Amino acid sequence: MGAVEFCEELAGALRDVIADGSNFDARTRKPRSSELEATSLFLAERSDVRQNEQMSDDRCDLLCLDLEKAEVLRRRRLPDSGATDLASCARALADPTRTIIAAALAQTDELCVCDLAWVTERRIQAVSYHLGILRTASLTVSRRAGKIVFYALTDRGRRLIDAHLEGAEVRA
Repeated sequence: MGAVEFCEELAGALRDVIADGSNFDARTRKPRSSELEATSLFLAERSDVRQNEQMSDDRCDLLCLDLEKAEVLRRRRLPDSGATDLASCARALADPTRTIIAAALAQTDELCVCDLAWVTERRIQAVSYHLGILRTASLTVSRRAGKIVFYALTDRGRRLIDAHLEGAEVRA
């Protein structure tokens, strides 16, 4: 049996489990344990099936599922909205200038844009642009005092930059 046929047979078996209401717990939205055991047995019987194509090192050579563990993790996984929010924060710190700005802010309570430009050795306009991105990601907050704008890390921004800086060599 080839890999395509195996996958089609597995998909069909899983569809049957889901379609058959008696074998599917509607409350938990997963197959009953007897069906999990049957599906695991189905996979074990066919565990010697390998794809004909050369496998890369970053994926399994065999199709194997620990359905019970995978289903628990699937139900507890990070929601898409939470993943989007975390990815936004990661993108905000993905730029070296923004990381330098955040690292500088982590060492003090607040700095004005001019101070940050001096510390980062960047133009004021560039620093202001990057601070806007950090603020949009809720990693910094700003306050105006007359004609001066001060920035500080939020608690979330401080935790995130501290995690990034942990173990990193920081110039003294």
